[in-house]
Amino acid sequence: NDNDAVFCLDFEFDDFKNTNPISIGICSLNQKHQFYREFDFPDNYAQVNDWVKENVIKHLQNNQKPLNEVFENLNRFLSDFSGKNIYLISDHNIDVSIMEKLKPQFSFPVTVMTIELYVYSYATQIYKHLDLKKDENYAKFEVTNSNILKSLEEYEDYFKTHNIIQHHALNDTVVMATLLERGINEKDNNRDI
Repeated sequence: NDNDAVFCLDFEFDDFKNTNPISIGICSLNQKHQFYREFDFPDNYAQVNDWVKENVIKHLQNNQKPLNEVFENLNRFLSDFSGKNIYLISDHNIDVSIMEKLKPQFSFPVTVMTIELYVYSYATQIYKHLDLKKDENYAKFEVTNSNILKSLEEYEDYFKTHNIIQHHALNDTVVMATLLERGINEKDNNRDI
């Protein structure tokens, strides 16, 4: 839809209990618009566990900024799309939760959702557009969802086969956007309904 601006979203964070953001990555589905920032973090990451140190901290660019500065920059980045319906989609509920806490800082509406919910709503829009009812075409509806999500099953392998560092917020969103766009395009090109 030309009125939609869809971005993949990823936060790297300290742990599943505190969920303090370490970095944020945002990438449009066509990969043309990208945003990456690192957050100031207390005690220079002394309190994070060894896994986070090895898989996240090690790959930072050491250009940390205060939270308010990061979100001022993000607000400016997304303001280029403020006339559209802005969607930030993520593969994890914690990313959605972190963004929902910070979202009031935006000066325009932004919808944050998990990738499963986005794919479900995308499939629903196909059926609305074609004036079909889900209950009448349940099998085809589920195929629409699974075809799009199928390409995301390649997520872990994509990092390995393309030699990309995983658990870097921007890299994660670029891979997610690449695979999600591929799945949507394949579905659009092969639509049999």
